[in-house]
Amino acid sequence: MTNRPLEKMLRAAGRLCVNPTDLSTAYPHGGADLGNIRAVACRPVVRYYRVRAEEFGGRMVEAAALCRGEILSVIFRGASNKALEILYPRSEAGTTTGDRLVYSAVIDDDDERDGLRLSGKAVTLCFSPDDRAHPTVLFQKALPMLEESAELALQTNRDYEHAAVFEAIPLVSGARPWQAGRWQDITIGAQP
Repeated sequence: MTNRPLEKMLRAAGRLCVNPTDLSTAYPHGGADLGNIRAVACRPVVRYYRVRAEEFGGRMVEAAALCRGEILSVIFRGASNKALEILYPRSEAGTTTGDRLVYSAVIDDDDERDGLRLSGKAVTLCFSPDDRAHPTVLFQKALPMLEESAELALQTNRDYEHAAVFEAIPLVSGARPWQAGRWQDITIGAQP
């Protein structure tokens, strides 16, 4: 991968697809198209436990890494019904337009009750950049993060955009949770 400024990588335009099967085939790589992306950011998430020592005035003297992960943030150009369906568990096709209608239920139903495990809603995501000089990003198992998506959406300043945030979670098979680089080097289901 060529060395590109981080700022340029974060503004890479492209397309996002769900559940791709073969990156060597044309977009959407055997999956379903989620829409055009104006900007993308892939950032690490590292949580630490800080060890503090009283003899040094409570200053941190050591840290232990608790977990490492990755978050993919995207800003869609225009509306994407498929993305809204994945992001918002409570949505349905509008009766007149067919566009997604997002709603809030007063009473929890069995599909969305408090404490429900969300791993069953995980999807495989692939960001395919328009400019192949930018990296392709593959999340093997990504969970939509609704609260973070809403926060990011408030920061966009253009009409007809919506934001989405996904976090990679580990796979039972031991496959790499996410990969970024040249599309030719990325393998769906690759082992570490």
